[in-house]
Amino acid sequence: MNLNCWLIRGKRAGLILACLASAQVVGAQAGGRVKLENAASPDQKYILEAVADTPETCRIEVKSKSDGKVVGQFSIADYYAHDSRYSISAVWTQEAFALNIEFGRNLTGCRIFCQDHGSWKEVSLPDKEIDKVRQKANKPGGKEQEYLQALAWLPKNKVKLAYFGNKLEKYELVYRFVRAGKPHLEYVETIPPKPPPEPKYDYENYVFTVLAGGTAGSRDGVGAAAQFKGPHGVAVDAAGNVFVADRGNHLIRKITPSGAVSTLAGSAEKFGHVDGVGGAARFWYPMDMAVDASDNVYVADSSSHTIRKVTPDGAVSTLAGSPDRAGSTDGVGSAAQF
Repeated sequence: MNLNCWLIRGKRAGLILACLASAQVVGAQAGGRVKLENAASPDQKYILEAVADTPETCRIEVKSKSDGKVVGQFSIADYYAHDSRYSISAVWTQEAFALNIEFGRNLTGCRIFCQDHGSWKEVSLPDKEIDKVRQKANKPGGKEQEYLQALAWLPKNKVKLAYFGNKLEKYELVYRFVRAGKPHLEYVETIPPKPPPEPKYDYENYVFTVLAGGTAGSRDGVGAAAQFKGPHGVAVDAAGNVFVADRGNHLIRKITPSGAVSTLAGSAEKFGHVDGVGGAARFWYPMDMAVDASDNVYVADSSSHTIRKVTPDGAVSTLAGSPDRAGSTDGVGSAAQF
């Protein structure tokens, strides 16, 4: 058989084994039928039906498809059918079906049942080794969280399980499924978490230097003699000139490759929205910028909600948007909003 199973032990669920399912149970009120998709066994001999017995319990019935006779019945406690966070999944093999029961977000209870001498019985599971893993995989005082998932069935009726606790470390346990006598799982081995791979770095030699600035202010100058106030976005043209959105000063600054700083447009600490040339223009917390092939600078002027254009000689115009009109309207020029 080929199952994708889950195991869990929690305060409410107990230690039980079940499988991941392609069938989803949808919540229902107490006393009502709960929809169960893909409920029929592969050989079409049996079908599962789910019933919300009370607001806190759900009953699963195994019925003979030919005559509707109930041949197995199992109860799920602490199951709130009306809560969308609770879900039940089911999957079949020829001789077994499994339930995956999610109680909220951090606890999953799972159970598996198999056909044994004409009746359906729950598979027993020794929990000694799982308890050992549980102690290693959970941090005391951490968030209560527990999942035990069967990854795959292996040759010779073995199944590999993965356990996750609140440390989110994966432990793998291997069991052998035994049908002789009372069906159960026998422990084979535990595989501890693999250590994370050592990171690989490809270092290159870099030399970092200060191009310009170092103290707060708005002074033009070369290198450390220049001042900025909260510089934000930068853009570089083809010649290597750096344009800076000097946010705190409401300025657009230009830095040559040699570190000479000049003010391209705006007036220090005078904010607003005025188109003009050089110091006659006003910006309001410019944030970012880009440069085109003709060395025009485009500025995201944040507090005026506009996109501004600055030519190489410092002439400022509003390309799109309208000051003091925040919004998301598409349009041409001032009809657009940012």
